[in-house]
Amino acid sequence: MNNPKVVVVGSGFGGLEAAFYLRQRLGKRVDLTVVAENDYFLFKPNTIYIPFGKAPESFYHPLAHACEKRHIEFRQTSATNVDPKAKALITDDGEIPYDYLVLATGATMRPNEVPGLADNAATIWNPDEMLKVRAGVERVVAQAKAGNKQRVLYLVPPKNKCSGPLYEMVFMLDSHLRKQKVRDHVEITWASFEHSYIQAFGKRLHAHVTEEFGERGVTGHLEWPIEKIEPGKAIFKNGESVGFDLLISFPPYAAAQVFEALDHDDRGFLKTNHETRQLAGQDDIYAVGDAGDFPVKQAFLALLQADT
Repeated sequence: MNNPKVVVVGSGFGGLEAAFYLRQRLGKRVDLTVVAENDYFLFKPNTIYIPFGKAPESFYHPLAHACEKRHIEFRQTSATNVDPKAKALITDDGEIPYDYLVLATGATMRPNEVPGLADNAATIWNPDEMLKVRAGVERVVAQAKAGNKQRVLYLVPPKNKCSGPLYEMVFMLDSHLRKQKVRDHVEITWASFEHSYIQAFGKRLHAHVTEEFGERGVTGHLEWPIEKIEPGKAIFKNGESVGFDLLISFPPYAAAQVFEALDHDDRGFLKTNHETRQLAGQDDIYAVGDAGDFPVKQAFLALLQADT
């Protein structure tokens, strides 16, 4: 009797955890294949250190050896759709049959949903963007050391699903500026559509962030949905505007890959049973991590979902 064939799509936290956990639990009783567009794993949470000097190269880890030593087939290609009736994953290199399918294709950013954001902001989605943040921070520090007042604005727009890293970075910037002895020359402002700070995690963190902002001299604005960005100025739907020399933002979220044959929401996130991770109407397809419609997107949640 042949082993069941499990195909895992994605090389992030959710995808690799699902594949490695299945191998650990089932041993040789399952045939595993990982399908991913990239041949590396990116430890994305630590990319927040790039703007403050960390080398991006340290966060990339090749996949081939990690899969090989666990007897997992690795195929580098892009998944484009699924044929549930034929039980086949459709890729740029043809169809891959499966008995069970785990989709962990993650999320992407849509900065163009906010007029002017792509042209006027440094965003924090990937290492290349983080290097642009670094360049902006270095420019602010240089100007401040020359005695020029600087304004840094952190922005969380509507439809962002993971504002936590941006909160970390505002505190990191404050500490960095103090080490550079230029904090008094830099005004830091925070503006978010959220009703409370780190809204996705409930009300308990709001008081802590409020206190921390107060102690660090960060001006915070909540329920400020952005309307558009102009060079040097953010304009909000409540009629307010904030000037900036550096704008750092985490753009709106959407699914990285929309699988048209499967049930998904208006952002492309796959509709799942949040307890089992099974897709709506599909007994043999699962989604973990950012690919699913769970409202909070975090690496540790992807790990937990992959272990379900």
